[in-house]
Amino acid sequence: MKRCAFVIIVITLALVPLGLLAKDFRIGLMPAKESLPFYAEEKLQIFKRHGINLITVPFRSALERDSAFEAGRIDGAINDIVGTTLLARSGRNVKIVRAIAKPGRRSPVFSVMATPGDNGPSDIALSCNTVIEYVTDRIMEKEGRVGAMKKVEIKSVPMRMQLLLDGKVGYATIAEPLATYMEMKGARRVYTDEGVKGSHVVFVARGDLDGKFLRNVIKAYDDLCTETNKRKEEFKDILWKKLSLPAELKSGYHVPDLITGETPKREEVEDVHAWMRVKGLLKDKMGYERIVYEQANGPR
Repeated sequence: MKRCAFVIIVITLALVPLGLLAKDFRIGLMPAKESLPFYAEEKLQIFKRHGINLITVPFRSALERDSAFEAGRIDGAINDIVGTTLLARSGRNVKIVRAIAKPGRRSPVFSVMATPGDNGPSDIALSCNTVIEYVTDRIMEKEGRVGAMKKVEIKSVPMRMQLLLDGKVGYATIAEPLATYMEMKGARRVYTDEGVKGSHVVFVARGDLDGKFLRNVIKAYDDLCTETNKRKEEFKDILWKKLSLPAELKSGYHVPDLITGETPKREEVEDVHAWMRVKGLLKDKMGYERIVYEQANGPR
């Protein structure tokens, strides 16, 4: 009788759709191009094949995203090294499991844009105590322009863009693809973050998730990025719709390949932390393993 009952249970489980057995993973997304693979999941269903039900939760601001993470309403998010460190500093168990994007020769993550014309003010619009300010400081060091521009805090990206185009500020640090859009509108790209060590966009997850499940999430993400990279143009429509990006930008912007199988290097994280200590955002040294998942590339 027990054997019969066991057989019935096994048959029943085999007939249950995989989606009903999948474990949820809620990912907090920002209005950024790095959201692409997670939105592509709607069509590709690669997480689902790994037994994971990926739930996308969009946010309009980093504050909303971080509040949701702290409250346990999301399991992972798109973030950066500065933002992730601030979460860890506040006592949150958060781990970088993958780098999504980092600057390359032809694919910057951030750029310093100048107002149209040649006689703009010498100030630069940015968001203080964020990755934007970190990148701006490191770019200015790289270009030998430390102290050459007065920082003006403009947290709103649309306002930063408009003030630049109107000539109310001389410069602004803008992320892609909006930096390319600013070029289309007449702004000049003067510097990029090529060579800046910690200018990454990263995929973070709760560090208290079951290890086997988290490694499965990482494997699903890598597979998803590999497939998305093959079909980027196909998924451009989804990205533009989700992010409400300008229609005229669609044909003028080439989406760079997503990174697969990487986490930020130790020296990259340490460079960000060194800047944060100078800024007073981090009092003591924080170990690399405190914010980077040590088994992101497999068990050690």
